[in-house]
Amino acid sequence: MESAVVDMAAPPARGQQRQIAATRPMPNTATQTIVSGWGQLSARRIKYPGWHYQELFDLTIPSETVAARFRRLADQWTAETENMSSIDDMVLHPAYQEIIRMGPPVIPLLIDDIEQSQNYWFYALYSLSGGQNPVPAAHAGDVDKMTEAWIGWARANGYR
Repeated sequence: MESAVVDMAAPPARGQQRQIAATRPMPNTATQTIVSGWGQLSARRIKYPGWHYQELFDLTIPSETVAARFRRLADQWTAETENMSSIDDMVLHPAYQEIIRMGPPVIPLLIDDIEQSQNYWFYALYSLSGGQNPVPAAHAGDVDKMTEAWIGWARANGYR
């Protein structure tokens, strides 16, 4: 996808959306959406006669930062699962699943949280790491050893 320099006099505020249009000759390319921890940029092109396209860029900046959203969801999950004894029920909780859907940008936040509070983020880390499990079978179930293993994994993989 070709890039274009678009001058935005005032970027959109958090929670707002701005549409930017630019016209220039270019080959046909696919619609693309880029999502990161700070926002989402969608680009689509409309073909006009000849080789002219209009590019429409939608930039959405979330109203919460990744860290604030994580903290809100983690606090909700902790409050609503503190009396649960089933790990399956805990990891299937909607707030826990939403944290997983936030993607790899939350890995450092999960590591910090298990180090400080030893909340059960091991399944989320397993999911977000692409199925990696640094915990040796002999340490399964030992929360302290599992925490140490994930902290070591985070250091080795650049999350610390």
